[in-house]
Amino acid sequence: MTTSSPGLVPLAAVEAAAERIRGTVVRTPLIPDTDLSESLGGEVRLKCESLQKAGAFKARGACNFMARLSPEELARGVITYSSGNHAQAVAFAAGLKGVRAVVVMPTTAPRVKSDGARHLGARVEFAGTTSEHRRARAEEIAEAEGLVMVPPFDHPWIIAGQGTVALEVFEDWPEVDTLVVPIGGGGQMAGCAAALRRLRPEASVFGVEPAGAPTMRRDRRRSSASTRSPTGWRPPAPATLPSPTPPRCWTMWCSSTTMTSAARRPTSSRGESSSWSIRARPRSRP
Repeated sequence: MTTSSPGLVPLAAVEAAAERIRGTVVRTPLIPDTDLSESLGGEVRLKCESLQKAGAFKARGACNFMARLSPEELARGVITYSSGNHAQAVAFAAGLKGVRAVVVMPTTAPRVKSDGARHLGARVEFAGTTSEHRRARAEEIAEAEGLVMVPPFDHPWIIAGQGTVALEVFEDWPEVDTLVVPIGGGGQMAGCAAALRRLRPEASVFGVEPAGAPTMRRDRRRSSASTRSPTGWRPPAPATLPSPTPPRCWTMWCSSTTMTSAARRPTSSRGESSSWSIRARPRSRP
């Protein structure tokens, strides 16, 4: 397994990932959301990644990564560390290839997540409560058992796979001009930004994270020189984008825990920018 040099994942890599995972992951629909459209004063569409077989967009990156491994690497088996969604995605992708999978999860992982990974064929190990705890344990097991590590977000193959969401959004709605992406580790944000800003340079891409856990905001305040992924690949610093105006057309995609949106912005009659925010809210079931 090789890694790319530091730099932005190219659009060609995202397009190649889309071909690689075609028929393996679900090409999820883009549907309008009347409530959010009225609330935001523009058209909103949802990209429903909750329809993926593994329950979230993570299957895209995991399947692309697995497809890039050599037969010898697949024969060794794979391992990852995750609090839930990536663990299930790797278990799913490994099952499709018929290879052994081990996932390391926190001791506080929801039972539904660990049971889901087991149901998909993975061996589940538990370690600590932080990402550092489970990564260290995963690295120990990988070395002892000769397994290939599948990073949860900080690898160009993973990022290219996650970026296929934005590729599909653009194919279905070329007028999109604002994309709002949920941020955990940042793999989906990096992939979607790399794809959409090349396909539609005038589009704005924004990351959203919980107010109570703004890890990406904190990390951006640290020196980028001191932050490097365990794979040796370091993403470029994110671009500074202008403040958005109220969107006219949005696209959002949803996983079991997150929602992402994109929009087409109106032009202010006074040529001014105004601020806006998104509040996720539960929707009543029919």
